[in-house]
Amino acid sequence: MDFDDYGWTALAIDGDEESDEAAKGASYTQQTGVMFVVDCGPPMFVKHEDEASHFEKCLKCIRQICQKKVITNEKDMLAVVFYGVNKSSVPDGKAIYVYQDLAQLNIQRITDLESLLEDPNSFVSEYGYSDNYDISEVLWACSNTFAKSNKSFGEKKILLFTCDDNPHKGNEALKKKAIAKATDLKSMNIDLELLALNVRDEKATFNMDLFYKDLLFLGDENSLASYPDPSEKFEDLLSTVYRKEHKRRALGRIPFKIGNNIEFSVGVYCLCRKAVIPPSVKIHSATNSEVRSQSRVFNAATGEDVMPQDIKSYQQYANKRICFDTEEATDYKKFNISGLKLKGFIKKAEVKLHLHVKPSHFIYPDESVS
Repeated sequence: MDFDDYGWTALAIDGDEESDEAAKGASYTQQTGVMFVVDCGPPMFVKHEDEASHFEKCLKCIRQICQKKVITNEKDMLAVVFYGVNKSSVPDGKAIYVYQDLAQLNIQRITDLESLLEDPNSFVSEYGYSDNYDISEVLWACSNTFAKSNKSFGEKKILLFTCDDNPHKGNEALKKKAIAKATDLKSMNIDLELLALNVRDEKATFNMDLFYKDLLFLGDENSLASYPDPSEKFEDLLSTVYRKEHKRRALGRIPFKIGNNIEFSVGVYCLCRKAVIPPSVKIHSATNSEVRSQSRVFNAATGEDVMPQDIKSYQQYANKRICFDTEEATDYKKFNISGLKLKGFIKKAEVKLHLHVKPSHFIYPDESVS
């Protein structure tokens, strides 16, 4: 298999040390945006004996995810939205309240979630209940929040917690409106995931066919069967949230050629890699906010600033300096048609151990690129 040049430096397939450093930093360049949307209808607050309500379980899951991300992915941005409440913070949106806007995590945001967990009854007294909501408006509020952010997200997700399997029962117009909005989310590359909770009724279970099957585009029986079962215990719900929230981001997408006439796109994934310590961040001693440093290059003789396009590199050869600019240096690395081409196969026993110099990569067909 030939590895033609296709920006492999960013994928850590080059052999030099600089590409390793670039790859280590690559996981921090693309942020993930996650919006936790929680149903706040009366069934979510029902308790059975000493068991926590569904609402409390949802808040515990969100808090757990936030605590984990503070350590592992502190650059990701999260938001918490409640719907089915008497308050509204969204223009032209009924019963929708953005409790925490889309932003990076900090201690205060986690503390606010813990204060709700300490006294869930205070939430009911402050926000109340309302069944006058529209799922399409909830999804619109989420997409609008992503649109207002000036960040470039590598992945955008909406995680919807609910135990109501038919929120617009008897109203086909609202159902069609919600499906249309879900279609818009899909076109904007926003993933909508359902975290279904068991209905608090021994004679009833969460029925995906009533509403969410069409909303999540689970058209065939295989897709519906592979969807996680509604959760009852906190551990099951947390496990489902981890699976839905987990990144499945490709390091890159490239064309893959088989023979002369077959070509399709594949995503490149790294399944196993040595963990590295995140880079240090400079913070202001008084405000504890992040400090960004800026560097300037100036002419030592005149003191004037030197622009990037005026800076050249050189390679000394035969006592002469061969000068080239940054654009020319980039072009030197592109020497062939981009992509992978399958040349053939060899036996596993013939693979030399010393040829394995860094973690292997996994490729998988990617239909998102034509």
